[in-house]
Amino acid sequence: MVNISALMKALPVSGLEPQELATLTGFLDLPEHQRWQGHITLLEPPSGQRVPYINPVAALIILLRHQGMAADEAPAHARALVKELRADMPDVPTARFLDDLKPDSPECLPAATFVEALKKEGLISEAVAEFLEKSIGVAASVPMFRGPDNWTSPWSLLELPEWPPSTAMIEFTPGAPWIDIDRWGTKEDWPSDENPFIQWRKAISPIAQALGQALGESVYHFADLHNELDDDYVHRFLVLHWCCSHKPDATFVKHLVTISGARDVDELKAALIDPASYTHPYKMNGASGLETLPCRISYLPPGARKTVGVVFSSPEARPVAQAILATQISADAHIVAPQDLASADWIRQAAINCPRWCTAYMQGQSVDHPIDTLALLDELILITGDTAASKGRDLHLHESVEDLLWLALENGIAVQCLSIHRLRYASLEDYLKPCGAPERIAAKQVLRTAFTRRLNELRVNSEEHGTGLWDAVGAKLTYDQLDLTFALVRRIAAWQRDHDENIQTHTYGPPGSFWTEHRREQWQITKELQAELGPSVAVKAMVDGEWTAAQDLPRW
Repeated sequence: MVNISALMKALPVSGLEPQELATLTGFLDLPEHQRWQGHITLLEPPSGQRVPYINPVAALIILLRHQGMAADEAPAHARALVKELRADMPDVPTARFLDDLKPDSPECLPAATFVEALKKEGLISEAVAEFLEKSIGVAASVPMFRGPDNWTSPWSLLELPEWPPSTAMIEFTPGAPWIDIDRWGTKEDWPSDENPFIQWRKAISPIAQALGQALGESVYHFADLHNELDDDYVHRFLVLHWCCSHKPDATFVKHLVTISGARDVDELKAALIDPASYTHPYKMNGASGLETLPCRISYLPPGARKTVGVVFSSPEARPVAQAILATQISADAHIVAPQDLASADWIRQAAINCPRWCTAYMQGQSVDHPIDTLALLDELILITGDTAASKGRDLHLHESVEDLLWLALENGIAVQCLSIHRLRYASLEDYLKPCGAPERIAAKQVLRTAFTRRLNELRVNSEEHGTGLWDAVGAKLTYDQLDLTFALVRRIAAWQRDHDENIQTHTYGPPGSFWTEHRREQWQITKELQAELGPSVAVKAMVDGEWTAAQDLPRW
């Protein structure tokens, strides 16, 4: 007898194909068109489970290549290692998910269990293990599942219902799983008596009609194959029926037979079109049931440093900022937000995976010092206050935020602009140009140039939470005031940051100590500033208690 409940438990909540929860990158340095080959994917688990799943062979291939193994050697080695690992974990739950392109879908394991096995056997470093463990936690806890019932308040995997919502029982089917596209073409080519999907579709039509009459709700919306805007919408049981009919010997089908307790594939097929099997609520709908906005998490090797700026100014944007910050594993965070939305307690919770964080508080919607903000950023992520980013409308940004974005683009900083639904605004330059950002930046550059020309002296000295730059009377200068190349600004800001991070842990010491190297960099920066600004400004640094001109600084 077929156990429909067991069958349902083996399938994901969102649909037959599991949703991606997270894409893990940064393990392999590949060309742009090949980077997908270096991604490790965390997948939605079978219904009722709360832990991400993983394809162990695919993941281990990437991890072995990360360790230096040749691309042509890694696959066979990974398969052999996974086989050995599986022998030591006979009771671990496994899953095989529908793959539209591969009838023989791979065996997947709970990701945390797999990582623990890799650690036990010493197959990954401590740094990689820690990254994977944190990524698994993020993938389970970040709200990302959304659909007709929860469009504005997504569920995390931990919050996902144990059973599919009624709309998630219907599969959007623009193309038949496992169909040979090279032979049968796309949907426009389907009307052919030789096409196996067309044959099945004709055979299932009266059965689907009878099911709909018995159940009081249609189980199959048959698309008009001559209408390119129309597509099939099918109850997931009937999609499984097609799979069983088309490829009865597929690994995925054999898995379904086993977990359902069916005697054979024919008994399973019979159950899939039996009205008695349709006890779980479903609703025919013309839209997808559940989808995710997966996390993208980048691995930073030990010693590497990255700073990500997250900018938001509305309560609606703050949950998205928290989700984005959670994914910044081992990266520093620079949070730009109103103080009432970014308290120290909130930041400690949101940036829990960041070793260091700092804030620049906005005044209302305004960013006062955009170059100061960008000085140390490797990436800038803005979360808008509404849904405009997903619809291409006016983003309603404060001019200072528009200027911040334009400066970031102009200086080669990676920029993302997201809506409160975590949808990306793709045409940022096309939005910023009509808003006048380039012209405002050019006008401010004129002011910076004029201010810098009026200076007669510039001092270089690091003091806690400063910029490292001062005028002749000891007033702190901002990077936004000065006409400096952005590369030099970044060097000064990095030097000042090192001071702030080490002032509590290092004392002055012998040559080779931190402070000796810090002073060496101070004098090099002073000389570079003098070369950039020219003779009209005297650039000085402290030597033995005296402000000393760049050209008079000792040779190191």
